[in-house]
Amino acid sequence: MTEKADVYSFGMVLVELVTGRRAIDVNRPRGQQCLSEWARPLLEKQAIHELIDPQLGNCYSEAQVHNMVQCASLCIQRDPHSRPRMSQVLRILEGDVIVNVTNQRI
Repeated sequence: MTEKADVYSFGMVLVELVTGRRAIDVNRPRGQQCLSEWARPLLEKQAIHELIDPQLGNCYSEAQVHNMVQCASLCIQRDPHSRPRMSQVLRILEGDVIVNVTNQRI
C-alpha cells in the first residue's frame, strides 16, 4: 500500500465520523449505499449541514467540523496524486492551513 492509500482511508474515517454513516450500507437507498460516492459532492460544496450526523444536533464545533470536511474532501479525491500528505492532513485538522477546496490543491 502507498501513503496515498492510507490518506484515502483516513479521509473515509473522517467522513464516517462527520456523517455517522458506514462506508458501505446496503440498507440505504440507491445512490447512498457507498458513502464516498454520496459524500464526495457534498464535501466539495462544503455542505456541512447536509453531511453532519443528525444525532449530533448542535453539539459540535463548527470550526472543527469545517476542518474535518475540508480535509476529508482532499483525502478522498479520486486521483491519488491530488491527495495531501499526512503531514498536511495534520496541519489542516489543527487549523494551521487554510485550504482552497475548489481547486483541490494544497
